[in-house]
Amino acid sequence: MTFFTDLRDDVAGPLIVQFGQSATYRSYGARSYNNTTGLTTLGAPTDTTVALLDVSKSAQEFSDEVMARASAVLLASAKEFAAASVTPAVDDVIIFNGNTSKIIDIKATAPSGVPVIFKMAVQNA
Repeated sequence: MTFFTDLRDDVAGPLIVQFGQSATYRSYGARSYNNTTGLTTLGAPTDTTVALLDVSKSAQEFSDEVMARASAVLLASAKEFAAASVTPAVDDVIIFNGNTSKIIDIKATAPSGVPVIFKMAVQNA
């Protein structure tokens, strides 16, 4: 373990779990695009339980365009994602506080390349 994985697992993760709420992160397997219809078909869903904090949208971590579309900004510890070998991605889904939202942008706090916290701008689906 390194200092930053310890920071992720022993500090950021427990704090977000203590003060946040449980949520479901839903990712999809390989997507396929149909050139004839112009539609994308999602692969099979995989759910991962994570802890999230709903934070103020006033902080400018994202562009004005993203913030105009976002219904919420969420903080997630990278600990649960790392344990499930999952990396959050744009267009995946978060089910949080009774809402189903699509991730529209993600920023990782990743000192030395080790993600500690993910900041996600989400839009209600």
